[in-house]
Amino acid sequence: MREALAGGCRAPLILLTGQGDREVDLEAMKAGAADYLIKGQIDAPLLERTIRYAVERKRTEETLRENQEFVQRIADATPNILYLYDVMQQRNLYANRDLAALLGYSLEEVQHMVANVFNLLHPDDLPHLTTRIRRLDQAREGEIIEAEYRLRSASGEWRWFHSRDTVFARIDGLPQQILGAAQDITERKRAEEQLLHDAFHDTLTGLPNRALLMDRLGQLIGHAKRQSDYLFAVLFLDLDRFKTVNDSLGHVIGDQLLIAIARKLEACLRPRDTVARLGGDEFTILLDDISGVSDAIHVADRIQTELSAPFHLGGQELYVTTSIGIALSTTGDGRPEDLLRDADTAMYRAKAGGKARHEVFDTAMHTRAFKRLRVETELRRAIEREQLRIHYQPIVSLATGRLMGFEALLRWYHPERGRIPPAEFIPVAEETRLIIPIGQWVLGEACRQMRAWQTQFPTKPPLSINVNLSGKQFAQPDLVKQIAQTLQETGLDARSLNVSLNGLLIESFIPLTPGERVILTHTHPDEEASSNVCAEVTRVSTEARQPGAGCFGLRILTDDLLPWQHLLRRLALQ
Repeated sequence: MREALAGGCRAPLILLTGQGDREVDLEAMKAGAADYLIKGQIDAPLLERTIRYAVERKRTEETLRENQEFVQRIADATPNILYLYDVMQQRNLYANRDLAALLGYSLEEVQHMVANVFNLLHPDDLPHLTTRIRRLDQAREGEIIEAEYRLRSASGEWRWFHSRDTVFARIDGLPQQILGAAQDITERKRAEEQLLHDAFHDTLTGLPNRALLMDRLGQLIGHAKRQSDYLFAVLFLDLDRFKTVNDSLGHVIGDQLLIAIARKLEACLRPRDTVARLGGDEFTILLDDISGVSDAIHVADRIQTELSAPFHLGGQELYVTTSIGIALSTTGDGRPEDLLRDADTAMYRAKAGGKARHEVFDTAMHTRAFKRLRVETELRRAIEREQLRIHYQPIVSLATGRLMGFEALLRWYHPERGRIPPAEFIPVAEETRLIIPIGQWVLGEACRQMRAWQTQFPTKPPLSINVNLSGKQFAQPDLVKQIAQTLQETGLDARSLNVSLNGLLIESFIPLTPGERVILTHTHPDEEASSNVCAEVTRVSTEARQPGAGCFGLRILTDDLLPWQHLLRRLALQ
């Protein structure tokens, strides 16, 4: 019989025995016999019934085998992992090939893997698996229990799986079999981790971004509230003149410089400290658990020293300095944004003091910053509500006593605070660039008023008007075009307009010594006309207005106000 079955016989086999030995008969059944008959006990109905039963059993077995093969092909083709786990035997009754392929084990190893599943499970996921088993013990038949966990593959790699399990059968209330489907979600988890990393890190430098910085700053503040002797510091860094690098060498070199600076900043800190990039050329550092302000100053000095070394990028040698503001945890109001604001305020104080230096925040800085913010807000309203006025200060020749002209002086009359000193609002207007529209308005009004006075009081030479020019206005590329348009609109002769520049402004372009003057010349496309001087700057005394100080008067000498090239040169006075 065994030979017949081994030879491929598919017909049902019935054992005919004359011994009636039950053990032999059962052994034959195990070997593949459909049934057995005992000689001397056979009649026609029994034979017919036995044959019919054997045929039907064989058909059923064939159908079951075909169905199993069909299900196996479906299971092997599905992208999911399928398994049937026997709780009592503690082994897999079934598992498709995907689980074995993903983990790098043989199918036979997978069948017995569950007994060692705790050895394959990631230690951090062990509590979750214990909870999952407890839920399956209590789950109703057919209830779905989901879980995510990591299993170690044969190569040692951790792979993520998401499983959906259900109790397949229960006996006496206890689960007997668990049917499950699992999906490999390793790539999805990696993508989620990358998205999470990108959400809290700067894409250029890889440093923490503002969101992660504020989170860590909040943690440090919480620690400081729980532990009274705990101290930390916030350092706010802004690179000096970084825009010049971008404008001259391009953003590619600028980005490379930012990356190099980020690496140097990391090298200056301890592992528990944090350096973040807020955007542009601004960086922030959290110094964790320091003994005092001296620790923060020491780090600031170290950073200045490290950044003082040249950077070699794109065949260029670059030098970088930074202004640093320092705020201690004791100075804040207990909110992350307040401490960051305080460090930022101190940084701007350092920039105003000459750059490439650091300042430690104190409450007076916040008071000044708040006052400047209030002045800025009210100054914007003053422009809209026409609260600005021009006063005209007479200019009289000391030699003849004759009135030569006027100087236009800007004044602000606040409806509640009265007259606001120029020293209080002019610097704010400069910083916010409000000085540009204000300066244009002053120039237009002064020229218009002077033209009216010249018509009303004609003199020879005509009266002139002096208008102060701010640094922001002087830096505008279309400054001369603006002046020309104003003169054209008001009808004022160019020789009647004197524009005064702050002495520090001119000296920022070229150093001057007593007895020198600066001449701004106009180069005309026509070379023969290039000798026409359109502007001259000379040193004049202003002791009556500001004792001991000096300024430079810019005098327009010609009506030719075409676009010009600024050429600065020094001439010794004769």
